[in-house]
Amino acid sequence: MLFIDVNFACCGVSDHSWPTKLVLWALFKPQFEHFFLSVASAGYIIIATPVTDLRPDAGVRAAMNEINKQLRLKKAASEQGDARKIIEIKAAEAEAERIRIEASADADAKFLSGQGISRQRQALVDGLSASVKNFSTEVKEIDPKEVMEMIIVTQYFGLTCLLASLPASSSIHSIFFVLPGF
Repeated sequence: MLFIDVNFACCGVSDHSWPTKLVLWALFKPQFEHFFLSVASAGYIIIATPVTDLRPDAGVRAAMNEINKQLRLKKAASEQGDARKIIEIKAAEAEAERIRIEASADADAKFLSGQGISRQRQALVDGLSASVKNFSTEVKEIDPKEVMEMIIVTQYFGLTCLLASLPASSSIHSIFFVLPGF
């Protein structure tokens, strides 16, 4: 078997277009004609020579390896950038979902708080109405308007006592209430 070491640097073959066996044979057959004739004169005929190893010049190999290395590094950097983008997008989506959930919970809490305040006020009005009716039926000489004025005065004094008990540094210490009709 005959081994031929072919150097492609001389014939302009690049790493993007490796030649086929037939193209190689066509390229190098004229260079080996003298060899084939001398072998034929010794009684041998070369029918085919298998190409078992292609070794470009060391500089060409280094350049091809560097090109491949740079292409892989570029692809890796691109993949890392894509991964970072995906991570940032997922983090932003999670933050948006967290904000949406918190806003929904806050809205629900305010809605329920409003219902509670409404029920509390309704209970106060119902209780006040019942108190006025009870007082009016118990004491016949006083009409419901006078009962309401008495309740308002009682609440006024209660609030005044509460404000008086606050520390002097409180911002509410100089508020005056004026009742209508007094």
